[in-house]
Amino acid sequence: MTPQISFPYRSTYWIVIAAWWAAMIVVVGLAWAIQPQPLLGLSMLDVMAISLASGAVSTMAIMPGFAIGVPDSIESDQSELAEADPATPEIEPEAVADVDLEIPETSGSEPDDHTGPEEAVDRGDLSRKFAFERLGNAFFVGMTIRLVGTVALFLVSSYYLEASPETTISLQLAAWILSWHLYLLLVEVIALTFKIQT
Repeated sequence: MTPQISFPYRSTYWIVIAAWWAAMIVVVGLAWAIQPQPLLGLSMLDVMAISLASGAVSTMAIMPGFAIGVPDSIESDQSELAEADPATPEIEPEAVADVDLEIPETSGSEPDDHTGPEEAVDRGDLSRKFAFERLGNAFFVGMTIRLVGTVALFLVSSYYLEASPETTISLQLAAWILSWHLYLLLVEVIALTFKIQT
């Protein structure tokens, strides 16, 4: 039975998108509700711009693992087949004694084209191990994209808001961007872990 292939990052992508939009609606709605006062030092437009940019960085960080598929375990497929098949009836010894068994002669030089169940399980385990290694590499690349994007977002926002390190607006800006970074990263890690385990 051919193992099915799952794509953990594709499901994680939509979960992160949903969590991002839900949080952005709450944050931007709160900033709009308290106008004209700023929300933790930022106006509604600033909060919206940082929320959009943070979500864009997070979705770009998921892209490296989008096409990586993980095959299901072959052992689980074989156990499911064994449970689905009815038990084989017992054969009486007298019936076995009456049957002439002819064993075809095979030369030792001919290769065996049939793959045994142990070899199939080994190949399945190797392909799953390789897929998990690729997922780990994709996560590392995604973290690099996320860190570079977050730093770039902070620098661009600081330049736009004319925030110097001595002012409180710089700390408030860093807190906003870091909060979005940690929130979306946490959603991605939890969703990806859940999808891999299932």
